Amino acid sequence: MHLLRHIMLHCNIAIALLLAMPARADGVIGLPVRVGVMGGYQLTSSDFDVLGVRRSALRPGDGALLGLRFGWRAIRALELELAVGLVPAGTPTDGASALLLPAHLDLVVRPFAWVVAPYASVGGGVMALVGGDAGSDADALFSAAIGVELVVDHSLAFRFEVGLFGTDAVAGAMAFSPTFVFGLDVLAWRPRHEDVVVEPWTEPAPPPVAVPLPVPAGVSPDGDDDDDDVDNEDDRCPLHPGEEGARGCPDTDRDGLIDPWDRCPIDAGTIAGCPDADGDGVPDRDDACPNHPGPASRYGCPGG
Repeated sequence: MHLLRHIMLHCNIAIALLLAMPARADGVIGLPVRVGVMGGYQLTSSDFDVLGVRRSALRPGDGALLGLRFGWRAIRALELELAVGLVPAGTPTDGASALLLPAHLDLVVRPFAWVVAPYASVGGGVMALVGGDAGSDADALFSAAIGVELVVDHSLAFRFEVGLFGTDAVAGAMAFSPTFVFGLDVLAWRPRHEDVVVEPWTEPAPPPVAVPLPVPAGVSPDGDDDDDDVDNEDDRCPLHPGEEGARGCPDTDRDGLIDPWDRCPIDAGTIAGCPDADGDGVPDRDDACPNHPGPASRYGCPGG
């Protein structure tokens, strides 16, 4: 029991330090909270002592684990999560009924902002016997888990985790019971558009003006080396066939800006030769929200 209290003390100190940090959620819009449901199975230790009168002849059995979870995103990689569950375990040795209620507050570490990402948690709380024939009791609870989650459209997270409950034991210092849990969380936040890594758009510098080279002996100064019907002396791109209206330079997308100056030579557009579907002045190739107008300072996304 002393070991359990020692672990619980360190968990409480870690959680208190997290609560003392500024309440902010980096890189998100909306409330930094999640709400979820969970379901799984608990393999109860034979030394698990949560049966009130501490009768070693009785042991809570294995059972389904059902519950709710409430999470608060303190910073990008750290969350606080409260989990409350019910385990209709029974007592297989004598056929009595027993309803366990594990409730614990965990520190959840999510170091990777991936669509499919691992996570780990550690915390503490209480394991209570709240119903059945075996009486009632409550003991301190240590909890830990590792898992993986799949985030869908920034709003739903499917989770699977393998956990461990530790509480008072009949014979030893602690008894450990593994759990296997699936979950579905609803996320109340969305990532900011600033999280999208986009290279800032800048107006390209005009290309240097070509300096005419001396005409070799035997070559007419009125020649047309690229056969585009624009004489070399009037051709700004004498080695590349182009349009007469573009002074002999190619304009592949026919947007009026010659290819050497066109940032998007095969896509017609008005912003340095690039298309701008939402007309916000940021070309589509540099626009994090190409169909929603927004300022260049937000990479073309509307203000939040």
